[in-house]
Order: sequence, then C-alpha cells, then structure tokens
Amino acid sequence: FGKRMVAIPDGFLVPFKDDGYIYLVDISGSTPQGPYKLTDHTEGKWFYHRVVWKDMDGDGDLDILTCRAREPVFSIFSTKDTELLWLENPDTHQYRSPWKQHVITHGPDVYFRNLKVNTTDGVYDVIVTTEFFAKKLSVHWTTDIMNRWNDLSKVHSRTVDTTAGALFDVEINDVNGDGREDLLVVSNGMNGSVLVYEIPSDFRTDNFPRHTIATNFVPRSTGQGKGAPGSAFCIRSRSSDRSSRPMILVSGDDDGRAYFLEPNSNSTQDWSYTKNVFHDAGSGTVGQIAYADVDGDDFVDLFVPNFNLNDISIYTFAPSEQIPFGY
Repeated sequence: FGKRMVAIPDGFLVPFKDDGYIYLVDISGSTPQGPYKLTDHTEGKWFYHRVVWKDMDGDGDLDILTCRAREPVFSIFSTKDTELLWLENPDTHQYRSPWKQHVITHGPDVYFRNLKVNTTDGVYDVIVTTEFFAKKLSVHWTTDIMNRWNDLSKVHSRTVDTTAGALFDVEINDVNGDGREDLLVVSNGMNGSVLVYEIPSDFRTDNFPRHTIATNFVPRSTGQGKGAPGSAFCIRSRSSDRSSRPMILVSGDDDGRAYFLEPNSNSTQDWSYTKNVFHDAGSGTVGQIAYADVDGDDFVDLFVPNFNLNDISIYTFAPSEQIPFGY
C-alpha cells in the first residue's frame, strides 16, 4: 500500500463480542486513519484471531490468510460454521471496502501457521491448523508448482490428531534442538496441556509423534469462553543465544498465571520439563505474552497483559543491577 498499516483480527466467541471483522488501520501519519473493514458479514457474524500476509494466487500481491468461526447464540440469525480462507488483495490495492473472500476448507477456526516442509518429493507449502471446536490438529497443502492456493483441486488436507482436546494455538519451532522444526500446540480447556508434535519425514502419510510437555492448566472460574492455557512460545533468555534448548513461555489464560517450562536436560530425546510460575494475577485472565529485547541489552523482556486489572506487568531476564528502568 506504500503506507504503514496495522491489521486487526477482531471478535471472540462470547455473546455480544462475536461480531468481529478484519480491519486495517493506517498509521503512516501523526493521526491514525480508519479502521477499514476488509471482511463482509452479510451471511452472519464471525470472529477472527490471526492474520498472515501471503501471496495466495501468485500475482505478486500480498493477500490475507486467516481463520474464522461463529457460534451464534440464536441459530435463527445464522448457523455455526468455521473456515480457513484468504482475502484477495485487489488489483487496485484499495483497502477501504471488503476484499473478495476465498474459502479453502471448513473446520479450522482460531489459530494456524504457514511453513515450508521438505519431503523426498520436494518442498511443500503447508498450513497447520488447530481446530478448537472440532478438537483436531490438521495440515493442509497445495501441489501447485507455484505454491498457489486458488485452485482447490490442488489443495489437500489431512487430520493429524483427534485425541488431544480443544486445540487453541500452534507455533513452529525446533523445540528439542535436533535441527528439525516441531509443532508447539496448546490444548485449551478445563484441564489444558502444552504439547509438541514432531514433523515426520513425510507429513502427508506418516504419524506425528506427540509429547505432553505440561498439563493440569485449570481455569480459576467457570463460564462460556473460559479455558487454560493460552498461547505458548519458544524463548531464550538472551536474544543472541542460539545454542541452548529453548524454554517454553506459556500464558495461563483463565488460570491467571504465566509460566516458563524449562527442559530438564539438553538431550534431544528428553521431553521432560519443569513447570515454573513467574506471574500470578489471581482470578483474572492473563492474555498472550509479548517478548523482545526492547532496550538493546541482549536480555529478553516480557510483557504480560492482565485483562481484569487493565494493566501490563513487565519482566526481564537481565540481572537486577543491569535493569535501566523500573520493572
């Protein structure tokens, strides 16, 4: 667009918050412009969680890849549905009205990730989806030689697991340090877990070995939309560190805590971890944790949102004598 833009996926599954859209906000100037709706909900309300910019049709323009879901309170107004879809960036690159929608498949609903996977037949463009409502982990790929997704006859899907519960989020990382990417997955519910799936030699046919890293994440209160844990990420204490196995940073979501899961050894075959609480917000909700080295000291800083308290707690890995401002 030739401008600095922010994409906002909006909405949630609870009543009166389920009318979400994908918005763009122009932050190029001193005053933000927008938000501009890129989705059209003429057939019912939807909510969105993630946006990935990706050329889906090979025309050189970045389109929007996303998932969406709806859980209507009153079925007379719309029906329950979930979709993996992409929004086509128009030739004019206009962003003040909705873009054309292309549904890839039904089932994916909340989070997903895109990656390239090597096989003996070459490299495939793959989308991994966690299906919260259907309680499935799935992979989708295209056999188009240009990695385009606009011909559905070349798009294939496979269910990886149906026994891990309501799967919430997925990240791609080398969790155990063996040089191969894994799927870091969160099972969110009344007794949630953090899981790792190893990507096999042929993702299209082989089993994905599953490892339970931590479990017994329990919401402190009940109600629609309550669950634990939230998103998980691989993290190291220093941004320059590439040698050690990463820890796993976990938002407890409705259990009100934030965690580090530390590997018990550097062995690539050891999937045991120690679960450590470093933040406790009581009965409130801890949202998705952001992390970066924001002050350039090489130590990673953590930003933990406390929804009920309407504030953010800040932590750092830096030794106390090196902290330049009040954490």
